[in-house]
Amino acid sequence: MTLGIPSCDGARMHQAFSQAMPDAMQGITPPPAPLDTDGLHAALRMEWGTGHEPNGIQALLENADAIPCMAAYRGLQMRVYQRGMHTLDPASLPSAVLEGVAFHSLPLLGSSPDAEIQFHDASDSVLESGLDRSSLRGLDPRRLGPVHGGVVKRMAVEVKAPCPFYPMLSTGGAGKGRQWYVFRPRNAVTSLSPTYFVQCQAHMLVLGVDTCVFVSHGAERANVFEVPLDVGWCNMMLRQLQQVGSAYLAPGLLPPGDFGDALGGRAQFLGRTVSLCQGCKVDARLEGVRGPDGLRFHDHDASPASS
Repeated sequence: MTLGIPSCDGARMHQAFSQAMPDAMQGITPPPAPLDTDGLHAALRMEWGTGHEPNGIQALLENADAIPCMAAYRGLQMRVYQRGMHTLDPASLPSAVLEGVAFHSLPLLGSSPDAEIQFHDASDSVLESGLDRSSLRGLDPRRLGPVHGGVVKRMAVEVKAPCPFYPMLSTGGAGKGRQWYVFRPRNAVTSLSPTYFVQCQAHMLVLGVDTCVFVSHGAERANVFEVPLDVGWCNMMLRQLQQVGSAYLAPGLLPPGDFGDALGGRAQFLGRTVSLCQGCKVDARLEGVRGPDGLRFHDHDASPASS
């Protein structure tokens, strides 16, 4: 969800969540997040994550029967839509989400799901032509056709592909100041951090759905989480944002770095966030996931060296 707030308060929240959920916050960099002075690693992480988003969607399609929230709709027609930025429409929200919230006083809110999966009362699997078919291998092109039947279930999809290369910096000797990278292959997260939980809830709000499939796509495996919409949490979140909007955004004031400490109900909101994150468990573990070239990471190691 997009909302401009001072990064120093984000760092304070990151510290608080890291103390409450150390395992889930592994790999989550606190803002402002300069990983190196020249931005090389930041660019590498961005390119890796963006490039592997279609592979996370592919993993869902190829393993739908092994993912409980998708296997429940076995036999129905499955259709995947590419999604982008959506703004929050109050007309699409459950009434309980808006209880006690003056929507007009909120800043413009939006979220950008990676995809949406729909299950229809038909028997074939199809794919919207707007999605990059070249990266979704193993699908019969003859099955990419028009959709028929009513929508039975809709799900938001969020894919995170954490970069498995970590920068190391030499601090002594002849190579002092030299940077290199270490490969750590099994880096799919095993617990959901507040950062990802909030993003999943925002995706569901803007799409008007009650389920988000979160995929952590590592270099050798992918972990899949089913994240349900929590109406009570979303209401608390909007109440927090309403306070920020009224106190700072509407009058055009820049919030101080510790502005979150003065928000009413903040402790309860953060506590509920931690509790809900701890309740999100891995629903499916997908081994041997592949990259855009169709090979698993260790397949590259097994390939004969060229002469």
